[in-house]
Amino acid sequence: MRILVLGASGFIGRRVVAALLANGHTVVPAGRQVAVLKRLFPACEVVQADLRNSKAADWLPKLAGVDAVLNLAGILRGDLEQVQHRGPASLFDACEAGNVARLLHVSALGAGEQPASAFLRTRHAAEVHLLTLAKGRNGWCVVRPSLVIGRGGASTHLFLALAALPFPLRLAAGRWGVQPLHVDDAVRAIVQLLLADTVPACLNLVGPDAMTTDELTAVLRRWLGLPARPWATLKLPLLRAAAWVGDHLPGSMLTQESLAMLRAGNTASAEPMHAALGWLARPLYAALVAEPSTKGDLWLARLTPMRPVLVGTLCLVWVTTGVVSALLPAATDNSLLAGFGLTGWPARSVTLAGAALDVVLGLTLLFSKLRVPGAIAQLGVMAIYTVLATLVLAQLWADPFGPLLKNLAVGAATLALLAMEG
Repeated sequence: MRILVLGASGFIGRRVVAALLANGHTVVPAGRQVAVLKRLFPACEVVQADLRNSKAADWLPKLAGVDAVLNLAGILRGDLEQVQHRGPASLFDACEAGNVARLLHVSALGAGEQPASAFLRTRHAAEVHLLTLAKGRNGWCVVRPSLVIGRGGASTHLFLALAALPFPLRLAAGRWGVQPLHVDDAVRAIVQLLLADTVPACLNLVGPDAMTTDELTAVLRRWLGLPARPWATLKLPLLRAAAWVGDHLPGSMLTQESLAMLRAGNTASAEPMHAALGWLARPLYAALVAEPSTKGDLWLARLTPMRPVLVGTLCLVWVTTGVVSALLPAATDNSLLAGFGLTGWPARSVTLAGAALDVVLGLTLLFSKLRVPGAIAQLGVMAIYTVLATLVLAQLWADPFGPLLKNLAVGAATLALLAMEG
C-alpha cells in the first residue's frame, strides 16, 4: 500500500512511518521541511507540502497513486486556523476528488468540547469537514488520542521535568484528570485503523485508567527510579504566570492554551476503543516498564527546566554587560584599550560598539532560529576579549573578582546551551 503521511517527522509520526515500513508498505512523507524528511527517511520518496497555503488543487498531483492518507500534523501555537482547519480541509477535499479509499485524521480528545480553546476548536472544525465528506465511506476515520506518553513527546518532557525535581511539582491542586496512553499503543491503533477496510467514523484513543496530574507525575518519577518525596505545589496564580511566560518562549509546552486544556480534563471511556480494535491500551506504568528508563532519561528530565534558565541568565548577562559598559565605562576597559593605543573618543567609540554588540548577542538567545549562531558568536567574542585582555592585562587572571575567570563559567554555560539546542 502507498501511504502519504503528513506530520511524519513528529513524535508519533516517526514511529508510525517506521511501523508501516516494517510491514512492507510504501510511505511518502509530506511536509514543509523536505531536507529534514529526507534525512529522517532516506529510503522514502519525500513530497513538498504546506498546510498553511495549499489548496485542494495543489494536493491532487501529490495523491496520484496513493492508496491511503494519514494526517498527523498539528501545532500548539501559530496559525492554528490554517494548519489545523483550513489546510486539512483542503486536503480532505482533494482526497474526495481523488477518490482516496482510506483517510485517517489524527485530532485530539476533547475537540469541540472547549470553545475557548483555539487548539481544540480548530481541531474540531477539521473533524466536522472530514465527517461531512465521509458519509457513506468505510475507510475514513477521525482519531482522537488522549495524552500520549513516550520518549520524545512534549507533554512527556513537561511531566518528566515535574517528576525529576528534588521535590516533585504539583500543578495547582494536582487533581486535573488525564487518561494517558503509551505512544506505542497509539501507534499500534493508528496503523491498525489505517489498514482496516472498515473503521468507525470517530474513535477516542485512551489509556485504560483515568488518573490525576499528581498520579501521572508520580508514575513518571517511579519510572525514572527516583524515590517518593513530599510535593512542592505551584499555585494556580503562579501557574498562570508561568503559562503566560511560556506563550512568549518558543518551544515551551506550558502555555495558557495547554493550561486551559489541562484544567478542563482529558478523559473518556475506553470501551469504544476496545470494541473497534479488539484490545485495550496497556496501563501506563506497565507500558513504561517494558521500556526501562536510562540515565539519559533522567538527565533530560532534569535539564529540561534548565534550558529556559540558561537562555534567560545568559541573555541577562550579555544585555546587562552591554548596557553597563555603555553607561558606565569601566576603568579596566579604559586600561585595556589604552594598552592598544586607544584613548579619548576613539576608545569611547570602541566601547560603545562593543556594548551594542553585547546587547545584540544577548537578545539573539530569545529567538529560536538565532539562538545557535548567537551562542557561537558569543563564544567567539569571549575568546577574542579573553586573548586581548591576557596580552595587555594578564594580571586580571589573579583579580579576586575574576573578570576573566568568569568567562570560563559563562563559556561552559553557553556550551551547555548549545548542546541542548543541537
